[in-house]
Amino acid sequence: MDKKAVRRMQKAAARRKATHRASQATPAASSTLRVLESAPVLDCMVPSNLFDVGLGHVVVAREVAPGKIALAAFLLDVFCLGVLGPTIRPPGVTPL
Repeated sequence: MDKKAVRRMQKAAARRKATHRASQATPAASSTLRVLESAPVLDCMVPSNLFDVGLGHVVVAREVAPGKIALAAFLLDVFCLGVLGPTIRPPGVTPL
Protein backbone atom coordinates (compact mmCIF):
# COMPACT_ATOMS: atom_id res chain seq x y z
CA MET A 1 0.00 0.00 0.00
CA ASP A 2 1.12 3.54 -0.58
CA LYS A 3 1.75 6.01 2.25
CA LYS A 4 -1.49 7.93 1.63
CA ALA A 5 -3.65 4.83 2.01
CA VAL A 6 -1.86 3.81 5.21
CA ARG A 7 -2.25 7.31 6.68
CA ARG A 8 -5.97 7.35 5.73
CA MET A 9 -6.49 4.01 7.48
CA GLN A 10 -4.65 5.26 10.58
CA LYS A 11 -6.83 8.39 10.72
CA ALA A 12 -10.00 6.32 10.36
CA ALA A 13 -8.86 3.99 13.15
CA ALA A 14 -8.10 6.97 15.40
CA ARG A 15 -11.58 8.42 14.74
CA ARG A 16 -13.23 5.08 15.56
CA LYS A 17 -11.19 4.82 18.77
CA ALA A 18 -12.10 8.38 19.84
CA THR A 19 -15.79 7.77 19.16
CA HIS A 20 -15.71 4.52 21.12
CA ARG A 21 -13.92 6.21 24.05
CA ALA A 22 -16.45 9.04 24.10
CA SER A 23 -19.38 6.63 24.13
CA GLN A 24 -17.85 4.67 27.02
CA ALA A 25 -17.08 7.81 29.06
CA THR A 26 -20.66 8.81 29.88
CA PRO A 27 -22.41 5.92 31.68
CA ALA A 28 -23.19 8.12 34.70
CA ALA A 29 -24.94 10.70 32.54
CA SER A 30 -27.07 8.10 30.79
CA SER A 31 -28.07 6.45 34.09
CA THR A 32 -29.03 9.88 35.48
CA LEU A 33 -31.21 10.52 32.44
CA ARG A 34 -32.90 7.13 32.88
CA VAL A 35 -33.78 8.03 36.47
CA LEU A 36 -35.08 11.45 35.40
CA GLU A 37 -37.24 10.11 32.58
CA SER A 38 -39.05 7.72 34.92
CA ALA A 39 -39.89 10.47 37.46
CA PRO A 40 -43.44 11.86 37.42
CA VAL A 41 -44.03 15.17 35.65
CA LEU A 42 -44.99 17.94 38.08
CA ASP A 43 -45.57 20.73 35.61
CA CYS A 44 -45.02 21.60 31.98
CA MET A 45 -45.04 25.25 30.95
CA VAL A 46 -45.72 26.06 27.29
CA PRO A 47 -46.41 29.58 25.95
CA SER A 48 -50.02 29.93 24.83
CA ASN A 49 -48.92 31.57 21.57
CA LEU A 50 -46.17 29.06 20.70
CA PHE A 51 -47.82 27.91 17.47
CA ASP A 52 -48.70 31.48 16.46
CA VAL A 53 -45.21 32.88 16.99
CA GLY A 54 -43.38 29.69 16.01
CA LEU A 55 -40.59 30.00 18.58
CA GLY A 56 -40.73 29.61 22.34
CA HIS A 57 -39.43 27.92 25.48
CA VAL A 58 -40.96 24.83 27.07
CA VAL A 59 -40.05 23.96 30.66
CA VAL A 60 -40.74 20.54 32.20
CA ALA A 61 -40.43 19.89 35.95
CA ARG A 62 -40.19 16.35 37.36
CA GLU A 63 -40.14 15.27 41.01
CA VAL A 64 -37.16 12.94 41.34
CA ALA A 65 -37.48 12.45 45.11
CA PRO A 66 -39.55 14.14 47.81
CA GLY A 67 -38.46 17.78 47.74
CA LYS A 68 -36.11 17.25 44.77
CA ILE A 69 -37.17 18.67 41.41
CA ALA A 70 -35.36 18.30 38.11
CA LEU A 71 -35.92 20.84 35.33
CA ALA A 72 -35.57 20.53 31.59
CA ALA A 73 -35.87 23.53 29.29
CA PHE A 74 -36.21 23.42 25.52
CA LEU A 75 -36.25 26.10 22.88
CA LEU A 76 -38.74 25.01 20.21
CA ASP A 77 -38.94 26.18 16.63
CA VAL A 78 -42.28 24.69 15.59
CA PHE A 79 -42.13 25.94 12.01
CA CYS A 80 -38.73 24.65 10.96
CA LEU A 81 -35.93 23.25 13.13
CA GLY A 82 -37.73 21.54 16.02
CA VAL A 83 -35.94 21.29 19.39
CA LEU A 84 -33.01 23.67 19.85
CA GLY A 85 -30.64 23.79 22.82
CA PRO A 86 -32.12 21.41 25.40
CA THR A 87 -30.94 22.04 28.98
CA ILE A 88 -31.36 19.58 31.84
CA ARG A 89 -30.72 20.50 35.46
CA PRO A 90 -30.85 17.56 37.87
CA PRO A 91 -31.37 18.34 41.56
CA GLY A 92 -28.22 19.18 43.48
CA VAL A 93 -26.48 20.83 40.52
CA THR A 94 -25.61 24.42 41.23
CA PRO A 95 -26.03 27.03 38.48
CA LEU A 96 -22.90 28.37 36.79
